[in-house]
Amino acid sequence: MSADHDEEKAKKAARKEKLKEEARKLGISYDELKAQKKEKKESKRKREAEKLGDDNVTYEGGKDREQERKRMRTWSRDFDADKIPSTENEAKRLRTRSMDKAEENDNIVKEEKSLSTEEWRETHNITLRGYGKRANEKFADPFIEFNDAPFNPAIQKTLKAAGFERPTFIQSQVSSFFFNLA
Repeated sequence: MSADHDEEKAKKAARKEKLKEEARKLGISYDELKAQKKEKKESKRKREAEKLGDDNVTYEGGKDREQERKRMRTWSRDFDADKIPSTENEAKRLRTRSMDKAEENDNIVKEEKSLSTEEWRETHNITLRGYGKRANEKFADPFIEFNDAPFNPAIQKTLKAAGFERPTFIQSQVSSFFFNLA
């Protein structure tokens, strides 16, 4: 390992000597040459980023990607309301897709829970009819979230870890039906 380290140090020293020689030929200091090269590298990187941005707008879906890029640069102020931030950096943090998704999911759940059971079924085109001796039976309310269902906490944790935010509409209604059969 020290042989590799020594070899790397030797390469770095050789590059530095080469730059110093180049600086002497140009009649400037080593630090000035180093700064020029760094600036050149940065401007090249900026041009590439601008070109990619232009390409995003030019091609199909580019405007959406450009809007997404701008949205990702917005700030979120979702810290605890009772906690007063001591610095501006503490008060702001970059907004992420997961924050948007969680917020959207919360809004959907809130909206669906505000509906009556009949309105919820009508909204999702779910019709329930009993058959035979259950023809006149009233069906259980759907589970809007997995937390509403009487699942074991380990199952709920597994569902959340697997990325399932809430049951599908059919799962919401059918799950409540099966729990009531027992």
